[in-house]
Amino acid sequence: MAHFFSGLTGAGIRIGVIDSGFNVGHKNVHVLNGTSFCNGDQDSNYKDMIGHGTACIGVIHSKAPNAEFLPVKIFESELITTMDILCKAIYWCVEHHCHIINLSLGTLDESDSDVLKEACDFAHKHQTFIVAATSNDGQPSIPASFPNVFGVAGGKINGKFDYFFDPYQKIQFVARGDRQRLNWLEGKQIFMGGSSFAAPHISGLIALLIEKYGGITFNNLTEILKMHSLSQCPELVDSSTYAMSGMSHSDVSIRDIDKANAPGWIEEAVIFPYNKEMHGLVRFQELLPFRIARVADVVGKRTIGKDCGEVIGGVESNLIIQKNLEDCLQYGDTLVLGYLDEISRIKKRDVLQESLELALKHNKNVYSLSPIANNQYERLCKAFEEKHLHCAAPTIDFATYEALTKTYDWRSRSQKPVVGIFGTGPQQGKFTAQLALRKQLQNMGYKVGQLGTEHQSALFDFDFTFPNGYDGHQSIQIPMDLHIPLLNSAMVGIEQLDPDIIIVGGQSGIIPHNFYEKSQSYTLPSLILLFGTVPDAYILLVNSIDEPDFIQENIRVLESLGKGKVILLVFSDKKKVVNDTVHTVVNQPLCREEICQTILTLESTHCIPATEIISAKGRKKMADVVINFF
Repeated sequence: MAHFFSGLTGAGIRIGVIDSGFNVGHKNVHVLNGTSFCNGDQDSNYKDMIGHGTACIGVIHSKAPNAEFLPVKIFESELITTMDILCKAIYWCVEHHCHIINLSLGTLDESDSDVLKEACDFAHKHQTFIVAATSNDGQPSIPASFPNVFGVAGGKINGKFDYFFDPYQKIQFVARGDRQRLNWLEGKQIFMGGSSFAAPHISGLIALLIEKYGGITFNNLTEILKMHSLSQCPELVDSSTYAMSGMSHSDVSIRDIDKANAPGWIEEAVIFPYNKEMHGLVRFQELLPFRIARVADVVGKRTIGKDCGEVIGGVESNLIIQKNLEDCLQYGDTLVLGYLDEISRIKKRDVLQESLELALKHNKNVYSLSPIANNQYERLCKAFEEKHLHCAAPTIDFATYEALTKTYDWRSRSQKPVVGIFGTGPQQGKFTAQLALRKQLQNMGYKVGQLGTEHQSALFDFDFTFPNGYDGHQSIQIPMDLHIPLLNSAMVGIEQLDPDIIIVGGQSGIIPHNFYEKSQSYTLPSLILLFGTVPDAYILLVNSIDEPDFIQENIRVLESLGKGKVILLVFSDKKKVVNDTVHTVVNQPLCREEICQTILTLESTHCIPATEIISAKGRKKMADVVINFF
C-alpha cells in the first residue's frame, strides 16, 4: 500500500485544525495565520497552551509534510468548548478555503445537533472534507457519525499508510490510535494514544489523495479509500484521549495521559538482566499484563542455568536464566531492559546501547528502565521509529505536568482511602509490599488504584507511574517544586477511576541516620510522595537491625508531617548484617523462630501490629490490618 502514497507530500493542500491551537516550538511545519474563538471572542492568538492541537498537527504533518495548516483555537486551558464556538470555527475554515477540517473532538450530547449538522453540510457543499474522531466506547459521537463526515476510531495499526475503511459503517475509519510519539508544548514530544490522534492520520492521507487527484468529490474519495484499505478491522484501543465539546476534560482518563509510561503493547517479553528490579516481575508474574518468554543475565553472577524463582528464594517459575541475550530474542515481541549502568561500568562498554542494537536487529520493541531519550541514543530511537517499533522508558516531562494539572484540579480530591508504603531505608522490599498488598486485596474482591514510584511500576499496569526511584533525576524532567502539584493532580485522576482503595509507595527512607551527611538527601523522594499523595494510613518497612529509637523517630515524622497513622510495621525474611571491615551490608535469611521473635519485639516495643510479607500468612495479615483500619 505504501507505494500508492509514495512521492506525495500534501503540497498545496490547506488543512484547518480546530483544536487547542499550535505551539511554534516545532519547526518545518507550514502554518498560515490561524485564529482563536476562545471565550466567544475572535483574535489572532492561536498559541497552544494544552498541547493537544500541536499533537494533531504533528501527526498530519508526518503524513503530508508540505501541507499548509490553519490552527483554529477553540480550547484555552481545558478541552471544553460550546457548540456555537465549534460551528463558528467550521464556517471560518470553509470561508478560508480549507480542503480538510480535522476535528479531534466530538460529543454524545445531540441537543444542538441541528446547528452542527448545518455547519457540516455547509462544509460538504463547498467541497471541504471533515474528519472527526469518535470515542472508542461503542457510542458513535457527533459529528463523526454524520453521513458527510469521515468518522475515525483508534486502533492498533503499525504501517505508516495503513488504515481500515468501511463506508457502510457510521464510523468508517479505524486508524492508528495506540501509543505513539507526538509533538507537544515547548518543542518537546510525548508518547500518548487515543482516537484524538487517529483522526489526524486520516486527515493526512486525504491530503495526499487531494494532491494526487485534484478536485475529487466525497463519493470518489470514498471509493479510493475503500480500494486501499486493510482487509480486516484491527483491534481497537481500549480508551481514547479525546476532546469533548461541551463536556468536561475530566472525561479523559489518567491512564491515557500516562500512556507514555504504560507499555500496553507488550504481549511477550524477554527480560535482561536479572537484577533486583526484575525479581518482582518473576515473583508477581500473575499481576503482569503480558507473559515473560525468556530471561537472560550476565555471566559472572552465578545465575546462569538456574530457575528464576529459586534464585530469589521463591517457588519454581519454569524460567531458566540464559546467558545469550541474542538467542533469547528469537522469542517474544519486546525486550525489557533493567538498569545496565553498573554492568556497563564493569565491562567498560555501553551495554544499554548494545542491547538496543540487538533488539533492532531482531525487530523487537524495547522498554528500558534507564532513560533513552537523550542525544546518546537519538539515532537508535529514530531507527526504532522508522521500523514502527516501540522504544520507550518511563518519563515525566512538562507535557505530562501540563496535561495532568490542567485536567485534574487537586482541590477536588475525594475521600478515597489511601495507604502509603514507606521505609526506614533503601532495599527493604517496599515494591514487593505494594504488589503483595494489591494482589491480596484484589483476591478479596477490592478494586485497587495504584501510584508507583519505581520505574517498573508501569509494567504492572499501575494507574500512574512517577519514576523518582533509581536515577529519578533523569527520568523526571521537571523542577522539584512541580513534583507535589503533579502528584496532587495524579491522585485526583486515579480517584476518578473509582477504586475502593489507592496504594502509593515511596523510595528509600523518611529520615536519614545521619543528618550531617549530604548523601542522605535520598529521603526527599519519600517526603515528596508523602506531601503529594497525602495517605490516610502508613505501612512502614523496617530492618531487623534498626534501633527501636530510629523506628520510633520514623513513625513520629510520618505522623507529624502527614495526616495519616502508621498502622503496620513490615519486614522481609532477610536480616541486614553490617560488615564493618569492608563497610558493606549483607542480607542473610531469617529462620522461622527469628521471624516470630522479630514480630513480637516490634509489636511490644511500638504497640503497632507487625508482620513479614513473604509468607501467605504475612500478606493476609497486612491486608486484614488495612481493611480493618478503613
